[in-house]
Amino acid sequence: MSGPGAAEAPGTAAGDAAHRYWVDVVNGLRSSSEPRDWVLASWVIYFHDNSASDRLPLEFGRQAAGALLEKAGAAAPGDALVQAALASTPVYEYNDCDKRRCAIHFDALARLEPDNAAAWIPVVSSAVSRHDTAAADAALEHMAMATRFDDHEVEMALAFRKSLRRYPVPAEATRDFQGAVGSEAKQEHLAFEASESLSQFQALLSFGLPNLCDPAIVSGATNLRKAECAHVGRMLLGSGESEGWNYLCGTGLATSHDREIARLVEWQTRGVDDFARNSRPDSTIWLRDWFADLEVTHDRREAHLRSLVRQGIPVTPPRNWHPDPLSCQ
Repeated sequence: MSGPGAAEAPGTAAGDAAHRYWVDVVNGLRSSSEPRDWVLASWVIYFHDNSASDRLPLEFGRQAAGALLEKAGAAAPGDALVQAALASTPVYEYNDCDKRRCAIHFDALARLEPDNAAAWIPVVSSAVSRHDTAAADAALEHMAMATRFDDHEVEMALAFRKSLRRYPVPAEATRDFQGAVGSEAKQEHLAFEASESLSQFQALLSFGLPNLCDPAIVSGATNLRKAECAHVGRMLLGSGESEGWNYLCGTGLATSHDREIARLVEWQTRGVDDFARNSRPDSTIWLRDWFADLEVTHDRREAHLRSLVRQGIPVTPPRNWHPDPLSCQ
């Protein structure tokens, strides 16, 4: 997982400027009255703490990050973005609470949005980590009964950009933000990194679901478990989440239509990832247009597809393209 864009360690002019910038940002965010700002402050602290070459002052350690995130969750029980961050971020890994007490946070979004399949991923993951099969099955059942899938990444990206607008990036820190030109472009780059990284927390938690739906396990499972895994897989694929195939393929219920959808989603996911990874010189324009599309569509997948279309990248795969992950080994 990448951090928030720092390319040079303190000791260089650009590195020192970026370091001072992040200290100012964290101080501003954590003194805010907005719980969403505390979430972003905790994210900045966490990723800088992971970087030995660019650590923030000691008072901004992991325990401070965990405390900010818990504080945000308690202050905004009805804010889905805050609760999604609380449920998805491994607070117990960097706070002073034990894993059992902090495990309650995995349920944070599910309590608020029981109809959201994404809200149950942390619950399943927590149950699997505790080897509580009954709880995992119950959570999977709730997930299969959900009517939508929303990981709140779009809301995260837009909210983080709004927060960062209050903190112009100094010109002398330009080299530390991967070529983004202009303060607003840098803020968009940082907001994109923030939403992507918090989304990656959710992806890591989703590994608990393949454990329940793994071919070696689900082959001996009940027909109900197989049907739930297949339903969840199709829901994720329909939302543009390529890992949905991992839940579906081992059930024996996948159809040729399912496979074609998985192939399409995998192609689009790789296309977006490859373009974003290889287009750093054009990232200012790419992110400006991507955020503009988010504002209009509030749909991450649609925004990514529009980016591919603008670049002339096909949104459907060639007929002879068959990615290895779809072999369902």
